[in-house]
Amino acid sequence: MRKDKTQYFAKSILACSLSLALFSPAYAQESNEAELDEGIETIVVSARGRTESIQSVPDSVTAFSADMIENSRITNFRDVANMTPNLSQLDNFRPGIARITIRGLITPQVGDPPIAFVVDGVTAPDLEFINQDLVDIERIEVMRGAQGALYGRGAVGGAVIVTTKQPIEDLEGSVKGSYGNGNSYNLSGVVSGSLNEADTAYFRVGGYSKSTDGLIDNEFLNDEADNLEEESVFAQLQFEMFDDTSLNLRGRFTTSTAGFAYYQGVSEESKDNYDIDTSQNVKNNDERDVYELSAKLTQEYDLGTFDFITAYSSSENEHFYDGDYSADPTFIDEPDFFRAPFATEGLFDIESLTIETRFTSHSDQAFRWAVSAFYQDRDKDNEINFYDDFFGDIPLSRKDFPTDNIYLTIADKNSSKAWAVAGQVNYDVTDNLELTGALRYDEDERESYDPSFKDDTYATDTYSQLQPKVTVAYQVNKDFLLYTGYSKGFRSGGFNEPAPGINRTFDQEVSDSYEAGFKSTLLDNRLTINTALFAIEAMQGGIVENICVENITATNTGNAIFMRIGQIRGAKHPGILRNIVLRKIKVQVPFDRPDKTYTIRGPSLPFFHNVFPSSITGIVGHPIESILLEDITIIYPGRGTAAYANLPLNRISDVPELPTKYPEFSMFGELPAWGFYVRHVEGLKMKNVTIRVKKADYRPALVVDDVKDFKFYNLKIKGDKKNDTVFMKNVQ
Repeated sequence: MRKDKTQYFAKSILACSLSLALFSPAYAQESNEAELDEGIETIVVSARGRTESIQSVPDSVTAFSADMIENSRITNFRDVANMTPNLSQLDNFRPGIARITIRGLITPQVGDPPIAFVVDGVTAPDLEFINQDLVDIERIEVMRGAQGALYGRGAVGGAVIVTTKQPIEDLEGSVKGSYGNGNSYNLSGVVSGSLNEADTAYFRVGGYSKSTDGLIDNEFLNDEADNLEEESVFAQLQFEMFDDTSLNLRGRFTTSTAGFAYYQGVSEESKDNYDIDTSQNVKNNDERDVYELSAKLTQEYDLGTFDFITAYSSSENEHFYDGDYSADPTFIDEPDFFRAPFATEGLFDIESLTIETRFTSHSDQAFRWAVSAFYQDRDKDNEINFYDDFFGDIPLSRKDFPTDNIYLTIADKNSSKAWAVAGQVNYDVTDNLELTGALRYDEDERESYDPSFKDDTYATDTYSQLQPKVTVAYQVNKDFLLYTGYSKGFRSGGFNEPAPGINRTFDQEVSDSYEAGFKSTLLDNRLTINTALFAIEAMQGGIVENICVENITATNTGNAIFMRIGQIRGAKHPGILRNIVLRKIKVQVPFDRPDKTYTIRGPSLPFFHNVFPSSITGIVGHPIESILLEDITIIYPGRGTAAYANLPLNRISDVPELPTKYPEFSMFGELPAWGFYVRHVEGLKMKNVTIRVKKADYRPALVVDDVKDFKFYNLKIKGDKKNDTVFMKNVQ
């Protein structure tokens, strides 16, 4: 079962990425002297919808040409992520699904990734269509930062643009192969050429096959748990129909069978033993078939180029695995009650139709523009079946589990109908100064229900967002570019599978990306230094729950503990924050601003205030729930004086609610406590908590307002000589 643990806000205050491109010794050995004299390869990209040099694009872009892909042995998206700043990809629970993180924005358990993934102009409708081998690729481009204006919903953190090699008139072909341990091999090949003597029709056909017996042993079954068999074929046809008209047809089919879910269940006694081998009694198996078809019609006009693209994508997945990750037998816990291991089956099908049109002006003019329209219809059918395994300690496979053994089914028919319109302009104010503006509106209507209980589980909602992008680029000279910009990204909300204990909906997410940087080419084109300074604000009405943070020591920090929910950026629902444990934490808060010695400091606040206390604040009608603070020590400087800022206890209701304001610890202004300010909370337990003030402070140590089920054990307040050091209002 799934729970949405997406944070309701995430903010990267300041980050810096630096990328260097130099000739490596391996490249030098493979290149002749003439090639070395040419310096670093000039990469042409199409990230902004038209071809241009990567060093002239005012965005953080990492690009890989065909030669770089070959020399760096890039074969899949994880290889791309490993070579791209601020981008990572980790394997997920099953093959074909990836956990992608870009500039701190994550892929949630349910929902869309933080990037748009575009192959030959077709936006992938789901993660299922991303994690295939990259074979016969001409170019890969990674844009970091919100790219909603250019690539629409999903590009909340960036975009990946993949361009495959196109058919050509000359006959060419290649075959590659490799072999490794675990009886692993990878074989790929491609051939391309002309279909007629007039050279108006071309083809390109290829494929790959890879296999491994695996390297992770399942000790109980005496077999490898991570075996893999995967085959893929792809083809392109290119037709030059008239002088100004061309048609490209593309297709791909991939099928795979793999072992997966090779985790191991542990007990309280064995959880710290990292030498435990995988030992499961159920043979885990994942089978996946992926189909992709697309057509692209291109027509040249005097004004520019018109592209019409339509694509069909389909993925069928069936998997079965040992749900308790063990080979433990059934056992009796107590009379008339027994614990049975279980197995889990997943049936996931995705089908989508995508249509997109673009009209792009010619590039050889000072004022350049492009307009586009987009439509995508996607259906996702998910069914998860849980089977009783009444033995638990004998070898079993899928065929050993009859449908009578199903004790729980979670099913979901989930659909999305999305459309968008967009426009972009680029204007050369001078030969050195370029202004770029883009705007896109996306709307996504989604629905979800369990087909067996449609009336009881039906849910529908529409998510929409206007996404602007503005950049200013100044070409100081031919080797040095300065730029700055702002952009907005958007990721749709949606629905979790209807099941007990799972929140049904999650809200949309919107990110604002601010960036400034430079791009330089030095040493006669032998060195590039590209630097970007960026900040991202991403917020949504999401859910944070079941979190434990412990063993933290912090000094010179402006605030010790800050918990806050709100309803911001047009979110349809407030955030949820519950079941949080903070344990074994020591914090020291300074009197002066903590960043006073930093080279780059944060902004000063526009009001007088004393040192901010820790705060835990919900909103009216939506409390923060079930918080445990245990074994915590916080040392405050004190020195709070009413002459500097004053909020007396008889004005406690003057603390503003501010449910729509960006959440940060100074948001309420002066607060009436020096240690903890708590409001709108249900279920707060403080155990072995010590707060100490070094010098006198006019405020009480704790102010607790509108809190239910407040309990404290061994609460120590040190350094405060006042009689009334704890103030409570509307507390149970």
